[in-house]
Amino acid sequence: MECRFRQCLGRSVEYGGRAYKDGAPNFADVQEAISRNRERAARKRRRLKDGDVAELFRMRAAGVPLRRIAVKFQVTHHTVMNILSGQIYRGSGGLPPSGKSA
Repeated sequence: MECRFRQCLGRSVEYGGRAYKDGAPNFADVQEAISRNRERAARKRRRLKDGDVAELFRMRAAGVPLRRIAVKFQVTHHTVMNILSGQIYRGSGGLPPSGKSA
């Protein structure tokens, strides 16, 4: 979804589409605003605290199945997989912000 949205946004800005009419900012400014807003919104929606993420990593290291971890924290097993891989909740008790293993 993200990639498709970027492509549409890129086309409309590059080729004089709606996003570029009426004095809209350049593509780089629009892209920066989108990423900034996504980051802020994601932090407001978070269900898990830093301690929960750290516990999630400990449980997985102890061999607890993904689905059992997901049930405990009331999230999907896909969310647990994304946390463990560092795609989300980076720097929250498990992985450092760089995404490298702790």
